[in-house]
Amino acid sequence: NRSDFYEKELTFQVSCSYGPGRYDPNYETRGLDYPIGFVRWTEQRNFEAVLELLASGSLAIDRIISERVNFSALAESYDQLLNNSSSLGIVIEYDHALQPPRSEAALASVAVPGQASLGFIGAGAFAKAVLIPAFLEAGASIKSAATRGGKSLAAIKSRYPKIYTTSNYNELLSDPEIAGVVIATRHDTHSLLAAKALAAGKHVFVEKPLALNLQELLELREVRIRNPQKLLMVGFNRRFAPLVLELKRSLSDRIKPLTIVATINAGSLPKESWISDPSEGGGRVLGEVCHFVDLVCFLCGAPIASVFAAHLGDTDATARDSVTAMIKFQDGSMAAINYVTSGHRSYPKERFDLFWDGKAATLDNFRRLKGFGFSTTKFRGLLGQDKGHKAESRAFVAALKQGGATPISWEDIFQSTLGTLAIVSSLESGREIELSAMLGAGNTPSEIAV
Repeated sequence: NRSDFYEKELTFQVSCSYGPGRYDPNYETRGLDYPIGFVRWTEQRNFEAVLELLASGSLAIDRIISERVNFSALAESYDQLLNNSSSLGIVIEYDHALQPPRSEAALASVAVPGQASLGFIGAGAFAKAVLIPAFLEAGASIKSAATRGGKSLAAIKSRYPKIYTTSNYNELLSDPEIAGVVIATRHDTHSLLAAKALAAGKHVFVEKPLALNLQELLELREVRIRNPQKLLMVGFNRRFAPLVLELKRSLSDRIKPLTIVATINAGSLPKESWISDPSEGGGRVLGEVCHFVDLVCFLCGAPIASVFAAHLGDTDATARDSVTAMIKFQDGSMAAINYVTSGHRSYPKERFDLFWDGKAATLDNFRRLKGFGFSTTKFRGLLGQDKGHKAESRAFVAALKQGGATPISWEDIFQSTLGTLAIVSSLESGREIELSAMLGAGNTPSEIAV
């Protein structure tokens, strides 16, 4: 109650655990320090001061040390801390002297015939809930998982005790028993990790987006050219959805240009979301709209000619996540992607309307597909939503086991990523962007992708 504090002029202040900087990703993750004149005692300076006092003997802590234990007895000691109120602190002693970390050269992968042994780099909520179960169900063997978060490591170990966990992804890249890696980290690391994995001789499945800018995309293209025998697949799962595949078959005899209207009722994100951070997540166009660029490219089956995009006319940063993109294809087809963050949650999240050759079709939230004007009117519904995650995992694992081509061609991956980058460029410039102009005079996306 505010009046209890106001009338008695009371002040209530809560310490931010280690000090200013705690819970600030710019400080803790990106290393952007606060000026000492602005914040004298930051999280790191607090730690440094305490360590200096301990090293000089100025800070006496003997009275709070209940016991010293060997690392091998750590579990029992933790139980004592939890259950014995008289136990204050424990010093853990190690048998081995400190050694510098070993550095080993990455070896080319040797896949076991008939098996698909994978390593995961990044094991957050999406990987644990969707990707790992999907790849296991597809018949893959997941040997290792690397993630920098202690909670993620513990969660993986608890749920999948047979998976070896580490905080060093280089262990996966140097393991000759791992044939491929699944990259499910935050967006800013996708391109770099994919390039490192390919160079280490691994097959790569990387979650979208593949790259956050044109330079990353072209640099990754060069690495791929040097490693042509390795699979490189991006998690554009929606093209593998069963209703999308049925819709694609209905378009197989298309004669005239196709019109696609995609409406994405995405909802808003918290302002502090890492996805909206330009350096880490790249924003929602690069991080999420790329899915729908790939889907309309897959359904149309023709190269992109140009892109024009505009924001919602609102100065609020979250409202400007609402974007309309118009994509023109070289065969005369068009796709309008309406990515909306201001809608109501009861409205379908993803809806696609297609019009061609006197026919029409509606795909509603990957649950129902309805056709109009077909020789036999088609109507199909699924018991549950299927966005294609399991099918894309099966396709990648099958390619690993059987030595087939990448389930999504590099040309398609390159075009979908370049088309998404063109949307960002159009939003920034207010102009229509021709994809060939992004690559330099005389080049086309299909030519430079190879």
